Amino acid sequence: MKNKRMFVVKHLAPTNSKGTRFRVTDTLNRGKSKVFSWDYSLGCLTEQATTKLESLGIEVSGYSEPWTEDDKVYIFTDNFSTLMGE
Repeated sequence: MKNKRMFVVKHLAPTNSKGTRFRVTDTLNRGKSKVFSWDYSLGCLTEQATTKLESLGIEVSGYSEPWTEDDKVYIFTDNFSTLMGE
């Protein structure tokens, strides 16, 4: 069995001052997270997150759709070195 790096992705609803966003939490970096704006040219949460991670140089090797009670997406990669940025 091979170890994978995991990201937890959660949809963030729009507020009075901010549009729809999503948060990506990097479990490798002790839960450090970053919020990204929703790209309306893309589709679902999984597509939003995988596209964003790949644009940062983090190749996605797998994911789990949000069929859990917490409605989060879990994304996996073999890349343990590239950070999401500040």
